[in-house]
Formats: sequence, structure tokens, C-alpha cells
Amino acid sequence: MVRFAFWAKRYARNNPIASLGLLSGIVGGGTLFWYYMLLGQMPDFTLPQTTGLFSAAFLAGIIVIGTLALTCVAPAASARYALDAMLPENPTSSHFWLPGEARAEQAAKVTSRMRAELLRGDFAVELSTLSVLAWSGIGFPSLADFFWPSDPGLVMAIYAVAVFALLTLVFAGAHLGRKPRIALRMLVVFGLCAIATLFLLHKAGLDSATPLLSFSVPGGTIPDIAGPSVSGQFLRVHVYVLALSLAAMATGILSYAAILAERRRIWRDTISGPLRPKLPPSMFTIRLCLTLIYVAFSFSPLMLALEFAKLNGPAHAIRTLGTIVLYLAVFNLAFFSMASMKRDFFKTCLIAVGFFAVTVMVPTQRPTVIPTGVVFALGLGNFHSSAILLSSLQCPRLAMYGIECEAKKDDAIVVTNVNVLNRLGSTATLELQIRRQGPDIDRALNTAGLAVSADLSDPSATLSPKPVLLTQEQSVRDFINGNPKQRIIAARQCDDSIASWLQSPWEADKTRLASRNKYVRLWCVTVNVPADQLLDFDKDGIRSYKDGYSEFIGTRPSTKT
Repeated sequence: MVRFAFWAKRYARNNPIASLGLLSGIVGGGTLFWYYMLLGQMPDFTLPQTTGLFSAAFLAGIIVIGTLALTCVAPAASARYALDAMLPENPTSSHFWLPGEARAEQAAKVTSRMRAELLRGDFAVELSTLSVLAWSGIGFPSLADFFWPSDPGLVMAIYAVAVFALLTLVFAGAHLGRKPRIALRMLVVFGLCAIATLFLLHKAGLDSATPLLSFSVPGGTIPDIAGPSVSGQFLRVHVYVLALSLAAMATGILSYAAILAERRRIWRDTISGPLRPKLPPSMFTIRLCLTLIYVAFSFSPLMLALEFAKLNGPAHAIRTLGTIVLYLAVFNLAFFSMASMKRDFFKTCLIAVGFFAVTVMVPTQRPTVIPTGVVFALGLGNFHSSAILLSSLQCPRLAMYGIECEAKKDDAIVVTNVNVLNRLGSTATLELQIRRQGPDIDRALNTAGLAVSADLSDPSATLSPKPVLLTQEQSVRDFINGNPKQRIIAARQCDDSIASWLQSPWEADKTRLASRNKYVRLWCVTVNVPADQLLDFDKDGIRSYKDGYSEFIGTRPSTKT
């Protein structure tokens, strides 16, 4: 196996384009196969559709490799390349003047000492911690979806002190004395532990009644001060993160080009004659550049970790987020601290990929978010549609769900709030959200202690006069076999992690009661229709159960787009 790995390395070095295409096809094909195994069915393909299948597999492989491989180690790799450019192992100058001393020292010894301070010291650990804190500061509104203590002012004050101490450690480095360094590190650890404790107390429902520290901000709460007062659709964390990441990548490319130009100039000067001794590079400048590169490139993988945590549902969200962030920090620390990028990069990649593959169940709890996320990114399925347009030829099949229409070749029916699970191949897979009602269902809910309050009506009954899809004969076996509170979603063919967001504890009381009402009455039905009879649809985010039940609007002339 080891010989094959090193043979593959040599082949990839000699044939990079062919190797990338083959690897992308294998990884993407495996990802799509994984997703369709989760659906429990493989799509049918005609011969002309085979080209689209291979294209989808190739693009899926590019996404997986780009997001899970390159993006995750981009902070360490980019910062390490910048370090090797600014402090090469074999400097072009023969000697450096020592600051404050009237003598010169061999440049190789100076750069070796400076590289050792950055690679084998505490700099990499402090850099990883700073990147996580910087991302947390921008992502506070998103993190509040998981947990938000009753005293946000205290949390932000502790956070500011920890960031200030870390910045001092990162930039001052060895210029600080031993005792100040220890004191600052203890302050950072104490701040992180304090924030974690506040979150855990909030999770356990032990928040203090009176905030220890509060800020008075006119016109909003603490999380609202992250940006100007503009449209909510514009003020999205992901938009800012993407913009910052692109700006950081552009800055890195320009900086690298400038470094190459400087090295070429030095090489030309070397040909013309021996270089005179000069001052060594500024350690503060190097630390500042590495910090900016490392922190900027950390936003993309950390936002990816946040999305993984959200897809795992509230039951495992906090543990998933914390563990993936720890994984990313350890992997980047290992890549940044390599003795040589050229000698150890391939070996470190193999170790990291193998370790992640063996322990993937620990951080994610549900590693199925990998294929579902890729399929959603490609638009091939796993997304929510606020309205779809179906051929009316499906009317006889959908009659059992309350759709009363006449099958006509040139007519179409409009159905709202449908999850499109797959649209690749000859068959499209739809998920309808059906409301369970009737005396038997109410009796079963009361017996299981899951009935909602009598004065609360379903959102579909008050917010819309449209007919809701109903089943004619309701089954209550999921309530009478085993523990109904545990089997309530699994026995009704819904995704339990997605449905668990209907019980989010941080929502307003009225919204939480309405979501709980839907949680106990929801039934999911998977329907396969010919792909050419799914005439039109819109994408309204990833697969979800939050936007009401599926509803039949009516018929209209079909206009396939």
C-alpha cells in the first residue's frame, strides 16, 4: 500500500492534469454513489444523460477535494509558503549585520534561528487560537443559533481581553520576558475557559438572572453592532466571509508576485557581484504577514465547520462544531510546523487524510453531510423549493394526498413547500410534507403526551387558505410501538437531524410552539416522477421542514423552461 502511494505520487508529479481528472472522477463518483445509497435508490440514466453523469461526478470531486482538502489546510500552507519566501533555508546573502552590534553573522545561522522560533515555538499555537477567535467575532450572530448566554456583554468583554493578549503574544514574541509571556498565556486560557463555562451554563439552563456586565447600545442588542443598518438579506455573515476570503487570496497572490520579483532582483545583483552584509529581515514584519495570511485563510474552513454543525441538528451541533474546529487547528498546526514543505508535504497529507477517515464519525456524528452538501452545491438535489410545477399527468398518483385535479397533457399543477431530493437522471425524487390529522392521530398524541395546546392552531390553518396535502388513512403505529418520543420522526420517513431543528430552544415562544406542533404532526412522503414531468422549480435553501406543509395551489397551462 505504501509503495502504491509513492508510485501514485510520482505519477501525479509527471502527469498532473490526468491525475487530477482521475482523482476528481473517482472521488466525485463515490460521493454521488454515497448520496444515492442514502436515498435508497439509484437513478436511471439514458445514454445521452451519461455525459451529464460524468460531468456531475467530476464537478463533485472538484468540490470535495477543494473544500475538504485544499481549504482545510489553506491557512497553514499559505502561511508556510510565505515564511519560506521571506526566510528561505538558503538565503542569497552570505552575512547579516546584527542589530545594535558592529559585527556580521552568517545569514544561514540567522535565518535558521528565526525559522526555529516561528516553527518550533508557541507561535503556531497562538496563531491557530487567534484565527478561531477572529472568526468567532465575525460569526457571533451565527453562533448564537446554537447557544447565546444571557450576559452577552460579559462574553464580549472577556473575548476582547483574550484577543488583545493573543495579539501581544503573536507580535511581541521572544521580545517579552518569560513572566509576561506566561501571564498573557494564562490570561488567554482563562478567558477561553470563562466563555466556555458561560456557554455550558446557558446550555444547562443555569444563566444568572442579573447580568454581571451589560452594554447599552441605542437601537439594538449586542449582536446587531456587527455592521451598518441595511437590508437583512444583504447583511449575511457568509457574504462578508466570502468577500474577505477573496480579498485575502488576491492580496496573497500579489504579495507572492512581489516576493518573486524581489528574489529575482537579488539574483541579478548576485550575478553582478558579491552582496554586502545587510540587516536581517524584521521579525515583527514577518509575524505580521504570517498572522494576516493565516487568519484570513482560516475563515473559509471555519465557516465550513459551522455549516457541518448546523446540518447535524441541535442535538450534536455544539460538540460537532467544537471538535471540527479542534481538528482544523491540529491539522494546520502540523502542516505549518513541517521541517520542509517539499520533503514532508505528501507524507503529512497521507497522515491527515487517514486520521480524518478513521475518526470521521467522532467530529461529525453524521458524515452524510459530505455527500448531501456536495449534491446541494451542484443543484442536483437535497434542496427546498417554495413552489414546483408538475405535469398534471401525476394527478392520479397524488390523489391519495388530497390533490384533486384532472390529468391533461398540456396542464400543470403547482405545489408549494416541497423538498427536491434528486433531479439527476431520468427520475426526479420529491419529498412532500404532509399534515397528520384526525381523531386517531389526536388520540395517539394525547396518549404519548405529545399533543399541543388546544388554543394553538397550525400555521397552515391560519396563514393560508390553500388546501393542505392530507393522507386519507393515517397510521399510528409509530406511537404505539416502542417509545413514541424516540420513534416519532424515524417512523415517519423524515430526516431526524433536519426535523430536530423544529424543536430549537432559542426561538420565540410562539414560533417554538408552532414548530413543535408541526414536529408531532409531520409525515414525509417520497414520490418519484419522470424528470421531464418536473417542469419548473425554484431553490429556496437546503432541505428543510420549517416553511409549512406541502400545499396544492391549482392548475395552470404548462410552460416548461
